[in-house]
Amino acid sequence: MANYLFSSYNALSKIFKEGAYVSDAVYKEIEGDENADIIYRIVMGVLEKNNELDFKLSKLVDKRPKSAICIVLKQGIYCLDYMDSLPDYAVVNNSVDLAKTINKGAYKGFVNAVLKRAAIEKISLPDGDGAFALSIRYGYPEWAINKIFSEYGREKGKEIVAAQKRGGTHVRTNGLIYSDEKFERDLENAGYKFEKTKTGYYVSMNPLLKKLFIEGRITYQSLTSTYAALALDVKDGQNVLDVCSAPGGKAIFVAEKNPTANVVACDIHPHRVELIGAYARRMHVKNVTPTLFDGTAFNKEWAGYFDRVLCDVPCSAMGIVKKQPDVLLNRNESDIAALKKVQYSILDNAKNYVKRGGLLVYSTCTIFKEENDDNVEEFLKNNKDFEKYPSEFDGQYLPCDTHDGFFIRRLRRK
Repeated sequence: MANYLFSSYNALSKIFKEGAYVSDAVYKEIEGDENADIIYRIVMGVLEKNNELDFKLSKLVDKRPKSAICIVLKQGIYCLDYMDSLPDYAVVNNSVDLAKTINKGAYKGFVNAVLKRAAIEKISLPDGDGAFALSIRYGYPEWAINKIFSEYGREKGKEIVAAQKRGGTHVRTNGLIYSDEKFERDLENAGYKFEKTKTGYYVSMNPLLKKLFIEGRITYQSLTSTYAALALDVKDGQNVLDVCSAPGGKAIFVAEKNPTANVVACDIHPHRVELIGAYARRMHVKNVTPTLFDGTAFNKEWAGYFDRVLCDVPCSAMGIVKKQPDVLLNRNESDIAALKKVQYSILDNAKNYVKRGGLLVYSTCTIFKEENDDNVEEFLKNNKDFEKYPSEFDGQYLPCDTHDGFFIRRLRRK
């Protein structure tokens, strides 16, 4: 059996059955593995095409198999349909061997028959532009597609759900120890192409990036995430609060750009506070203070203390599903109302920490108005001492090939 199928199965099993984060599950499996690229493609591909694979599986079997064999079959079908470098016979044989390896040998004949049939029969996906057909083709749940249609209209909604992520990943340099010019030269000398953005670069994954990442010379950070940090317009010497910071990318970006600023980076979970500290150490940043803090609980010692406050609140993450498709696995429509309450509670608490004349930035990685402008408008209605104070980065970013879906709105305390 090819080890990459076992590794991808392990990662997918943790994600589907245990609710593990894709970043934790997949990187544990690919670290140091010579087949890392194949494993990563299979895991991310199965997650992104999960609805499509479920649909195809339903056409190949009379009764849906139990979860372990279901994962074996779905990753097998994905490899047959999307991994041209893997011969069909190898995918089928290795999947049968995988069933035996995970102590499901009783199903080896079933796995063999289903995947052989899948290799021969090319199952057509539903036609049309209804929610069901788009859900199968693009991975969004039907309720999310209907909600997008309701908020943006059918034509714009179809563009949103059909938007594809661009190749490569967005990285930025650490200006404390490494320059853009040096990074560009290093990439060119190694033969790697890149595309420059306002705050970083789109680059295909390669060994040089991994080396530079470990050294803290670069970090992976989405373009829109850097925009949220820049919207704060931090000056050296200012006090900055990042209320929901983990893993810490925005806080650390601010700290790098402003070495004499005092940045307090918070999270409600101890292990995530540790992630902020580890991120800061890797990036050689000294002016970030990782802090255990509940964003909905008032801290009187911070009242009116901070020049800048960032509320990058927990959200439905519907703007980043192409990059993090696992967010769709356990998300329901009823979650949106519950999230909105938490978001507003965090924003309404964070206002207390902004000094007069200070700035408050509210951001999410979702596209639903309920979580974005609706929260901001309700906040402004209830807090007359705050006003909109737009930055060049403000707005609702919709998913496309240049950036994720994201929302940024800057406010000022009068």
